[in-house]
Amino acid sequence: MAYELLDVEKRDTIKSSYKLRNEGIIPGILFGGGKESVEIQVSERILVKCLRKGHKVFEIKVADGEKYLINLGEIQRHPVKRNILHASFHTLNQNEETKVTIPIIITGEAEGIKKGGILIQQLSSIEVTGLPKDIPESVTLDVSDLQVGHGKFIKDITPPTGIKFHKEDLERAVATCNQPKAEAEVASTTTSAPVLEGDIADATEKNE
Repeated sequence: MAYELLDVEKRDTIKSSYKLRNEGIIPGILFGGGKESVEIQVSERILVKCLRKGHKVFEIKVADGEKYLINLGEIQRHPVKRNILHASFHTLNQNEETKVTIPIIITGEAEGIKKGGILIQQLSSIEVTGLPKDIPESVTLDVSDLQVGHGKFIKDITPPTGIKFHKEDLERAVATCNQPKAEAEVASTTTSAPVLEGDIADATEKNE
């Protein structure tokens, strides 16, 4: 895969994190890969742009010219404003498998929708394992044959070459086609056991 290039600089430790963020710069840290951690800073505009594209694996170029293949780690956000406060990046080895969470894209129109059903996507992302070069931007799930009352699961997704899903995730539901609520309630009422005259008589005798 082609990696998004993210230009960063070594952290200006003279300025506080607060001042950096006011200037549109996000403080961060680069760690792992058997090397010492490096404090860095990156343009908030560029970082947000990359995040919106859904990228998880980047090639970082530090101002001194050294490049790192990295996995986007933790993004700390303000609890109310939700703006980015800090970013961490984990250095990857091109020849070692890594775990990355990627989006699940739903394709096709479910057959159940044509019969009045409602499609609900219950899982929007999945963690996968593979070499950095094999990590895709997303995986797709075709729901064209999904009928009302049925679901599609992780096991129904064909993993890209070189990519593995975690065994414990295979039975997780990704999408279901549900019956409209009103119809479901009517069906529930219709299928309830009928009250017989004998039952009414027994109930009356007990009350007496």
